[in-house]
Amino acid sequence: MNLDSINTFASTAKELAQGQIDILRELQELKTSVKPKTRWDWSKQEFEMHKKTLDPLPETPDILHGLLRLKHPGTTQWYFEDSKQITWSSSKSSALLCLIGQEAAGKSVVLASVADKLASSTEHKSPMLCFLSCKIGSDAGADLAGKVLRSLIYQVYKHAAEDECRPDLLEECNKLFHHPKADKRQQLLMNRTEDGSLPGFSDSVIKIAQILHKDVLMLVDDLDALTTHDQDVMFKAFKDVIDRSSGPDRNVTVRVLASCRSNESFAIRAFAQGATIDIAEGNSGDIALQLSAALASMPDWTVEERDEAKAKVLSMAGSRFGYVSTSMVINVM
Repeated sequence: MNLDSINTFASTAKELAQGQIDILRELQELKTSVKPKTRWDWSKQEFEMHKKTLDPLPETPDILHGLLRLKHPGTTQWYFEDSKQITWSSSKSSALLCLIGQEAAGKSVVLASVADKLASSTEHKSPMLCFLSCKIGSDAGADLAGKVLRSLIYQVYKHAAEDECRPDLLEECNKLFHHPKADKRQQLLMNRTEDGSLPGFSDSVIKIAQILHKDVLMLVDDLDALTTHDQDVMFKAFKDVIDRSSGPDRNVTVRVLASCRSNESFAIRAFAQGATIDIAEGNSGDIALQLSAALASMPDWTVEERDEAKAKVLSMAGSRFGYVSTSMVINVM
C-alpha cells in the first residue's frame, strides 16, 4: 500500500467517524424533540413568550461587578449606619429612598454595595432583588421610562421561573399576562397603548410578589440619564406601586432605592418628600480613606508631603470621587 492509498484511507475513515457523530447528534436532537413536555416545560415556554412581549433591557451583571471593583475596602459603611437608611430598610411598609449628589460622587458604588450585601445575606426570607442602570437604555428611543418599567416587571417575574419544583407558581404568574386588567393610569405611566397587551407596572409587581410570598427591593441607578419627562414618569410609577402595596391586606412590601444627581427632577421630587440621602454628607471619610491609601503607595514622599497633598486634594474634591482619581493620576505622572 503506497502513501497516497494510506492518506485516502485515513481521510475516508475520518469522514465516516464524523458521519457517525452527526448521526448520533441528530438522534439525540430527535429524542429531545419528541420527549413529552412536562408541566414545567409548558410554563417555562409561556414565560419566554411573555418575556418577548415585555422586551426588557439587557441584563448586565458586569456593570454591578465593575462597580464593586471600584469600591475601596472599608468604604460605604456610613450608608448602612445612616438613620434614614435604617428607617427605610427596617420599615414594615413599602418606601422610596433616593441617593442624591453630584456626578462622580459614588452613588452607583453605594447601590452596588447594597446589592452585594443582600446577595451575601443568610437571612431566611430575603427580598427579590432587581438592579437596573438607566444608562444601558439610553438608545431605547422615546419610550425609555416605559422600557425601564417593563424591565423591572421582568426582573421580578423571572424569580418565578427559577424553581423547577414549583411550576404552579410560574403558572399563576403567567396568568397575569393572559387577560391583563385594563388600567389606563398604568398604561399612561408606561406609555402603553390601550390594547391591554401588558398588565400595569404596580399590578404586576405586587401580584407576583404576593404569589411568591416575597418582598421586592428595586435598585435603580442613574435616573439622571432619563429626560425630565421620563424621570417624572418613573417617580409617579414608584409612588404608585409603593402606595398600593402599603395596604394592610397586601402582605408584601416594595422598596425602591434609586440614585440621581441632585439638580434633576426625580431627586427634587424625592427631596420634597424627605426621601433622600445626600452622598456629600457621608462620603468624605470614604474619599479620605481611598486618598490615604493611594498616597501611601508613593514611597518617595515624606509624611509631611503626603499630608499636604491630602489636604489640598480633599479641599478641591468636595464629594467627587472622580476628582480624587484624576488628581492622583496627575500626581503620579
